Amino acid sequence: MLKKITKEPLVHFLLAGFLLFVYFKISGRDSGLENTITINKETLLNFMQFQSKAFNKDVFDAKFEQFSETEKQQLLKNYIQEEALYREAVKLGLDQNDFVIKRRIVQKMEFILDDFDESLVTISQDSLQAYYQQHQQRYFQPAQYTFAHIFFKKGTNEAGLKRATAFMQSAKHQNLSTTESLPFGDRFLYHRNYAEKTSNFLESQFGTSFTQALAKMEATGTKWQGPIASDHGWHWIKLTHQSTPAFSELSAIQSTVRADYLGYLKQQHKQAQIERLIKDYRVSIDL
Repeated sequence: MLKKITKEPLVHFLLAGFLLFVYFKISGRDSGLENTITINKETLLNFMQFQSKAFNKDVFDAKFEQFSETEKQQLLKNYIQEEALYREAVKLGLDQNDFVIKRRIVQKMEFILDDFDESLVTISQDSLQAYYQQHQQRYFQPAQYTFAHIFFKKGTNEAGLKRATAFMQSAKHQNLSTTESLPFGDRFLYHRNYAEKTSNFLESQFGTSFTQALAKMEATGTKWQGPIASDHGWHWIKLTHQSTPAFSELSAIQSTVRADYLGYLKQQHKQAQIERLIKDYRVSIDL
């Protein structure tokens, strides 16, 4: 009789279902996740911060307090849905060998280790000066230029150069103010006036030959100089200001350097914590 029962397909189906049930129960316990989703305000604030990718507990606490009842219910619904899906995914082992998930978890761990309290740090002038000297290249200020220009496009057979040269042969044109010059010349791809722009910026819009010629000019602010060539054509320039490239003095950018130094100390603090964690692991390499 027992032998006959064990041969029944229905018995095989029920037995397979029972084994699957036991497996998922065990998997659920092994994952360390219970079937109860516990929610409190702290949980929701953390959820809001990670959803927004912005981490300021006080800001989100104030935001949460301003939520309507409908908004709070929607927040709860979103959290419960995400938590349930996550737990089921873990039960099914979907988190195993997934490098995207691994990277996200590592980022969260780095966030936990990022507990540097700037208010507890005392920065001496000597240490700030030492940091400035080590990273001085970061505070290099390239030359900056302020000017207006009248543009003549290239044309063929040096037509642009001929037009530009002929234009400034008129004494009336030589005395044009910046504002008065606006109706003259051809339409330029970018701007007619530039204020405190670096050579790198100007090179991206005019080309290398233009910036090299500009660097040799004297900033008189009164006369038109040129014509000088660019990648687009020819230009008459009224240069009103030209700064000398130099390293900024620490006294002039103290607050900027201090903020950079705090960022450096913060990174060093986090890296030191990571190194301490690594020491707890034995590394076996088999290449």
